[in-house]
Amino acid sequence: QEEARISQTEQAIAIIKAQEEKLEEEAGNLVAHGHYILDQIRAARELERTITSKDLFSYIYDFFLKEYVGSEFIQLDPDELVFDVKLTEKAKFEFDSFVKKNHLQRFTRLNRFYPEKVRCRFRNKVGSERTEREEIISQFHPLVRFVSEKISDSAIGYYSPVSVELNRQDIPGIAPGVYVFAVERWSVQGLRDIERLHVEVRNLNDASVVLTDEEAERLVTNAARQGKDWLSAPAVVDLDMAVDLIEECMDESESKYEKYIRQLWHENNDRADIQEKSLRHHQDRQLEKLEGLLSRQLSEGKEAVARMTRGRIDALKGRMEQKLLEINRRRELRHHKQEICIGLIRVS
Repeated sequence: QEEARISQTEQAIAIIKAQEEKLEEEAGNLVAHGHYILDQIRAARELERTITSKDLFSYIYDFFLKEYVGSEFIQLDPDELVFDVKLTEKAKFEFDSFVKKNHLQRFTRLNRFYPEKVRCRFRNKVGSERTEREEIISQFHPLVRFVSEKISDSAIGYYSPVSVELNRQDIPGIAPGVYVFAVERWSVQGLRDIERLHVEVRNLNDASVVLTDEEAERLVTNAARQGKDWLSAPAVVDLDMAVDLIEECMDESESKYEKYIRQLWHENNDRADIQEKSLRHHQDRQLEKLEGLLSRQLSEGKEAVARMTRGRIDALKGRMEQKLLEINRRRELRHHKQEICIGLIRVS
C-alpha cells in the first residue's frame, strides 16, 4: 500500500509538471487568442450583436403567425413583452412531440392541453425559465428550439424579401439613400463549431457609396430593430436594378464565403496540429513515467503490481488513440451556407 501511494504521488507530480510545461509551450498562442477574443467582444458590443427580448418575440410570433394560423399571443401591457399564449391544437401536438423527444417536459407548460392559455414573458436572460405565474421565454426555451428546428428542417426558404424605412438619425455614419441587402448564415464544423451571419449591401442610387462589412451589418441590424415597413417600395424602386444588385451581393458573398472557408481550413489545421502535438507530448511523458515504474516493479519481482501498471499503460494508449482519431476526424471542415433574408432599406 505504501508503495502504491508513493507511485500515485509520483504520477501526480509528473502530471502537474507536464501541464505546466504545456501551458508554457502554448503561452504565446493563448496570448494571441486572448487579444483576438477581446477584439471580437469589442466589435460585438459596437455592432450590438445581441439578441433582444423583442427579437425573440418577433422570431416566435412571425413563425406561429405563418405556420400555425390561429395561435394567439395576447399582449397584456403595451410596455412589456408579457402575453397570454394559446397555441393551436396542431401546434401543441407537434410541440409536445418535440418536447418529449428532447426530454424537455419540465421546462414548459405550452405543450399541455390544460391550461388553455399560458402567461409568458419574453426575456432574453439566462436563468430560471419558469416562475409560478409566468413562463420565461429566453433563447434557450424549448419553444425557441422547436421553431429553430422546424425552420432548419424546412425544404422551402422561410423568409421573404422585405422592405424597410429607417430614419437617418438611427444610423449615424450611413449616407441617406436606398440600399439592397442579402444576409446569409455561414455554418462551419471542425475543432470549433462556428456560426456567423454575413451581410452584403449595395447602394441602389449611387454605386460610389461602399459600406464596410461592419457598416453593412450595422445598417441591417438597426433596420431590423428600429425600421418600419416600407410598403410603397415596389412602386418607387426600379426592381430590375434591385434584382441585379441583389445578385451582385450574392456573388460577392459567395466569393467571401470561399475565402472565409479557406482561412478557417488553415486555422483548423493549425489548431489540430497544436492539439495533436500537445497530446503526443503528454502521452510520451506519461508513458515514460509508467514504463519506468513498470521496469522497477518487474526488477523487484512485484508481478501483481506490474500487471496493474501494464493495464494503466494500455488504457493510456487507448485513450490517446481515441483522442487522436477525434482530432483527425475534425480536421476536415464541414460547412454550408443558407440564405436568410434579402430586401431593401431606405435611409431618409
